[in-house]
Amino acid sequence: VSKHTGATVSPAGWTASAALVFPAVFISLIALLGACIALSLSALPSPSAVPRGPPRPFARGGLACGPWTHPPTSTHIPADTPPKREAEPHATMQGTLAAGTGAKGVIRIPAHRPIREPNCYQLVLLRHGESEWNFAKRFTGWVDVDLTETGRLQAARAGKVLKNHNFEFDEAHASVLKRAVRTLWTALHSSDHHWIPVRHTWRLNERHYGGLTGLSKKEAERELGKDMLLRYRRGYDTEPLPMEETHPYWTGSDRRYRDLGTLLPTGESLQQCKERILPYWYESIVPSIRAGRSVLVAAHNNVIRCLAKHLDHIPTENLRDLEIPTGVPIVYNLDKESLKPVGEPDKFGFTGRYLSDDDVEEMPSPWEQGVAVNEVLTLELLQREAHRLNLDLSGIKCVTDSVEKHGDVASASAASAPELKAVDASEPQQLADAGARPVVSIGNMDRQSRTAQSDPLDDWMQPTGF
Repeated sequence: VSKHTGATVSPAGWTASAALVFPAVFISLIALLGACIALSLSALPSPSAVPRGPPRPFARGGLACGPWTHPPTSTHIPADTPPKREAEPHATMQGTLAAGTGAKGVIRIPAHRPIREPNCYQLVLLRHGESEWNFAKRFTGWVDVDLTETGRLQAARAGKVLKNHNFEFDEAHASVLKRAVRTLWTALHSSDHHWIPVRHTWRLNERHYGGLTGLSKKEAERELGKDMLLRYRRGYDTEPLPMEETHPYWTGSDRRYRDLGTLLPTGESLQQCKERILPYWYESIVPSIRAGRSVLVAAHNNVIRCLAKHLDHIPTENLRDLEIPTGVPIVYNLDKESLKPVGEPDKFGFTGRYLSDDDVEEMPSPWEQGVAVNEVLTLELLQREAHRLNLDLSGIKCVTDSVEKHGDVASASAASAPELKAVDASEPQQLADAGARPVVSIGNMDRQSRTAQSDPLDDWMQPTGF
């Protein structure tokens, strides 16, 4: 300034000028920065124009974030690409789960059929799976027969159905007969209830058929006549012929019942069976239900029929036509105040609801996959198991003997030295040339050999480890 004007400025003047200029410049810079930010924000689309959803990667890199975002400038998205929608919330028991866009892209998962009534306790009854004498159509009663393979599969399936319907049990009750106990064990295993307490009682045993025990339906019909047999089977107050101590299936010698004394039945009508069950119902099951505990009862056909008559007051004339299927869970909704069943009865007056397995995902059964000790395998099953386990069968030998060549097991066992021939399991033709149906015994003996009194293979065959 002094160069061009000849004037001089003192240091005090410089200080005053700076105090006026610098704030003005700073304010101008702030205003300019604010204008730039406003201009940038005005270029962004409104939130309604951009689909909201979770972060997703773009085709050429970069990860979107925030409530809505834009792809990097280097990413090209075709104009006709539909926006990605957020999946709808999971369905409730009455709803469905839908995902995707458009009618063709919708994936729907069917929801469970509601089987629970509000303000009710749930009681689940389960008849045992098919037993060996169910299959043979014989009067079983208190004879302790086991389940068939079909029965075991039914029990496993029942557990899966209960798990699929989200049942969580606090305790279980069962009879002391093997078919009910195994059914309960299997169902608890399939539904992840290994730890809950289980109570066994003879009062939940099947109806005692007295002198009819062990007879087939045809044998009983020949001896008694069709009408009398029907009265014994389906009558409510008709007591069968009593079982005597000379009966081959006399239950009085079973140590499970040695303390029953005069309570040990020798034959029961359906009415007597009900009178035997009800004390345990009122003393053990009802208090648990009233305490809010979820109860599972694994029992028998006539036991469940008696409980259904007691709960639903089913007329006697309708009870004879009520048959409980094997291995199918039945749910009773009981009013919390009166413990009376809630729901519409069927034509018999039965209000229990059978649990459907329509919603159960098909899964390989452990009974179908596993090979048990002493199990007899056909060649096809052996090859299927080996394929599943990625095993080489070239080193495994199958043994054929005269048991398979004889139609009668007893005659085969009477043979002094059955012919043994080892053939390669991986060569079906060798087994065909051996002149016998291929059998592989996993264990000490095969199923047919176990029925014979003596078998020369017993000391020879050892567990294979397969």
